[in-house]
Amino acid sequence: MSPPPWRVNGFFCLILHGLLAVVAPQGLQQLLAANGLTEFQKIINASFATQGMLTNPTLALTVFAPTNDAIARWMQLTRQKTMSSDLLQNHIAPGTWTSIKLMETARAPNKLDRRITSGIRDSPLWLKHFSASIRRLKQKLYINDALVLSDQPFQSGVHFLYIIDEVLAPTGALITARAFLQDPVAQQHSDLALEELQLQVERTAQLPALQDSTSVATFFLPNNAAFSSLKNRDSFDVTVFKGHVIPDEVIFLRSIQDSLSDFEPNRKPPSAFPSLLDGGGPAVDSFVGFSNLSTQQQVFSLVTKGDSRFPNGRVYANIVKANIPVANGVLHIIDRILLVVDQDAKEVIESRPDLASFRALFNFADPKLLERLSDDTDLTIFVPTNAALAALPRDKLGRLKQDRHLADKILNLHLLPNRLTSDKITNVTTALTSVHQRLTFQVRPSLSDSASSQVTVEGEGVSARIVEPDLTSTNAVIHVIDQLLGIPFMNAMEKLRGEPNLSKTYKAFEQTRDLNSALTSSSSNYTVFAPSDQAWANMDLVDRNTILSKPKLLARVMKRHLVEGRRMETTSLRKEDRYTATPSDVLIKRGKDSGDTLLSWKGHSAKITTYDISAVNGIIHVIDQVLFDKEIDLINSSPSVVSIPLLSVIVLSCLPLLSVF
Repeated sequence: MSPPPWRVNGFFCLILHGLLAVVAPQGLQQLLAANGLTEFQKIINASFATQGMLTNPTLALTVFAPTNDAIARWMQLTRQKTMSSDLLQNHIAPGTWTSIKLMETARAPNKLDRRITSGIRDSPLWLKHFSASIRRLKQKLYINDALVLSDQPFQSGVHFLYIIDEVLAPTGALITARAFLQDPVAQQHSDLALEELQLQVERTAQLPALQDSTSVATFFLPNNAAFSSLKNRDSFDVTVFKGHVIPDEVIFLRSIQDSLSDFEPNRKPPSAFPSLLDGGGPAVDSFVGFSNLSTQQQVFSLVTKGDSRFPNGRVYANIVKANIPVANGVLHIIDRILLVVDQDAKEVIESRPDLASFRALFNFADPKLLERLSDDTDLTIFVPTNAALAALPRDKLGRLKQDRHLADKILNLHLLPNRLTSDKITNVTTALTSVHQRLTFQVRPSLSDSASSQVTVEGEGVSARIVEPDLTSTNAVIHVIDQLLGIPFMNAMEKLRGEPNLSKTYKAFEQTRDLNSALTSSSSNYTVFAPSDQAWANMDLVDRNTILSKPKLLARVMKRHLVEGRRMETTSLRKEDRYTATPSDVLIKRGKDSGDTLLSWKGHSAKITTYDISAVNGIIHVIDQVLFDKEIDLINSSPSVVSIPLLSVIVLSCLPLLSVF
């Protein structure tokens, strides 16, 4: 959607604001119509009480009007045909709120003062301000979960109008979270199903954070479904509840999503915030964070320094109702307890529909294995998703389902007899499974977030990415992975295609017919030294385009990155000192201080950044440079570039002699 005219720039809006203040006062209705806010105008026209407020020329009001698109989205989501009177008046605040006054309120030193009220119930509207760059050239202002689109208000007498991009729903009340929880139905929230939490709050007497009216917090309230998974309701006590509270922050999902994505890229706030949990002492460090906000809307707890009651790891919950404003913060309703209370690994896996295929495999192979997930302590379990199992070729999946011995072997490959959280994994980490099979790990920079890492685990010829780390339970830590270990089925080309940072190398091999066929075939083994996408990007643009545009030249360069007939994994690679290439061997060296493995060719050096990506017909190592030399590859190897002009000179110089004859 193209930006509306009032977003052209702040200076234009400032002039427009001044003009509106001096011309003959137009009614708010005309302002709504002039700015294309026809849906909000219709809703106002249907409310007699609201019309009376807005037509009073002496009653100072500020209106936050959602765009037509915002109202359409809200109606589709809620299946409502119009707004209630309460919701409509939630968009109207008493008094004239200039943009400067709103900004000053959003920056108030006391966070409790960063709110205004609206409607007949004094619903709290929380203000959040961001600067979109270090130089603060662009400002963003949120009201609850809505972004204010107009830099300056449109004015008609004592009525101010701002345009926002979301409906200000749900409504809240100027009461504490504790008062809200005592009777959510009275606050027009009958659909929250919080009776179990109400009982626990009454049982545990006072929870100070809920009723504290002198500070702010973000509260995550478990619904009845969350309590249904508990064996013992009494395990949800004051200490556990503290893990559901982010103190001193009022976090609406939209504003945190903005700040965690491309907004203020050099000054990002943390993705996880310290919770109130202290475990009865200073021994526990606990955080609450957000994930998948643009799709599923999830929250997670993260214990980084645990104790016997709260082990290290994460617990995820879905946010089923978000952004309910109260006088001392904001409420989000969730479908799971955010800390490990009494769920073992078996129960955690059973609670995840996306892990059902792996669970079924346990039941088929040996039900006793499944019981181990309840009975054993201090396990690490690597659990492939349903999609990972569905990706297996039909014959391999069929054999797995028919051969109990094979299934038992594969399942044991996914179990470690000790807890191994992702923060303990490094590039030199290896681990033995419960049946003494070896797993190796690699940590590489994340492509989506430079501040985080991507961890892979390799077992019996399969390298899998950990896509959801550190799910915790009372007796195990669980890592969700994107492939089933122990059953390799992808050839080298398929592995290259699936690696997000090797897309350019995949395309380069794809363009060379012979090499493409070789890496697709299972008749031989290959070692591939694959330049990363960044390695290709580091090349001179003209040189790179020249290589890619000439098939024979491209084949010659890519053959230099390929060893035929040998599968040189890390252990064997470190025993080698060279491999054959054209026009001379590539030397294999070790970094003096770092211990890195380096490839050296004609004065050029490439470091191996990722080892041992396994395929059925070979092994792939990622390198940080393309093994290329301009003089050798482009100048000396291109006689057509030199000899044709030279031949022309010779012929022209011989013409006088030819004329003699």
